[in-house]
Amino acid sequence: MNYIINAYKKSERSELFEADEGKTFLLIDITVKNNSKKTATISSNTMFDLTDRFGTSYNTSLGALSCLEDEKMEQLDGQIAAGSEFRGGIAFEIPKVTKGLRLIIQGPAGDGRSPVILY
Repeated sequence: MNYIINAYKKSERSELFEADEGKTFLLIDITVKNNSKKTATISSNTMFDLTDRFGTSYNTSLGALSCLEDEKMEQLDGQIAAGSEFRGGIAFEIPKVTKGLRLIIQGPAGDGRSPVILY
């Protein structure tokens, strides 16, 4: 599996939700390529963790997920056929002043954790 971070952006609000005071939504646009010879399952909840430089973990929220819909970005969940790719998004609610964010990616078969430093 290859993971490509296409882009990420912050958003204060979605059409239906506003981030909690002092927080913002972080939307991450990712392409996952399945280079194997069998179908793989992608789960945004179990395969992706967002941490800061102190190791604090951040979760998704209804508002963050609503921002994905506003951006017309499909949530990164589902099946990827062998030899194909899937582009989608994951979203988290984070403090506005957070720095040193890392997206930790664990492959679908638990094949290790690879940190990607965002900012």
